[in-house]
Amino acid sequence: RHFQVYSGMDLPYWKEYYLLGEAEELAEKIRAKVANLGGCEYVVLNPLNWGMEQLELLAGEVLPRVAKA
Repeated sequence: RHFQVYSGMDLPYWKEYYLLGEAEELAEKIRAKVANLGGCEYVVLNPLNWGMEQLELLAGEVLPRVAKA
């Protein structure tokens, strides 16, 4: 419901067009997108909200897993 309130779109839409999931799952999705591009220099993320908790999870849990690849 939070996703629909935030954007007016339902969860299936978000699952198709956005990165949703646990840290390892998100890292794998990001790595796959980068690989499909043949590599990239920067990745721009647009979190659902800019609360510190979400940013800390991205910085502490997701991005280190992406960097391992």
